Amino acid sequence: MFKNTRKIKKWESWGIIWTIILGFLLYFAFELSGNCWIVGIISPINKSLWEYLKISYWSVVLFSLIEYHCIKKETNGFFIGKFAEILILDLIFGLGHYIFITAFGSSQLWADIIFYGTGVFLGGIISLSIMKKDVSGKLNFVGLLAMIIIGILFIYFTFYPLHIPLFMDSVTF
Repeated sequence: MFKNTRKIKKWESWGIIWTIILGFLLYFAFELSGNCWIVGIISPINKSLWEYLKISYWSVVLFSLIEYHCIKKETNGFFIGKFAEILILDLIFGLGHYIFITAFGSSQLWADIIFYGTGVFLGGIISLSIMKKDVSGKLNFVGLLAMIIIGILFIYFTFYPLHIPLFMDSVTF
């Protein structure tokens, strides 16, 4: 099954770079689009942690759409690897963001960038290590299903957010 792990490593390395660049672009996309609701599906519409986590998800997913077609014959753990990458990235970013706010009273863009970059890097390493392993088809399907469900939740809660701090704009909260 694993014909070229070097190819997987190359794509995952590019994925780390892409995710950082795309995350930066998505951060500004909604405002630059004139607050277009379609752009708001994949970019933050306010400064809430939920909307920042959406950047992580869509950055990984958009690159994965291209990556999958190039390495699908090299791994049978692509989707579970990508699901793990999203979880690690959002966990590191989310925890870092909340710990920083708790310690210093407010969030800072420079700190969020550090947490995001760290999450992208560690998530990419975890994804790569999973993709190099022999993974069952069922587990890989669970990864795909989980990614789809998370995407649906991001879209739904963009338009119908709960009234809890996770969804509240940090500027007005």
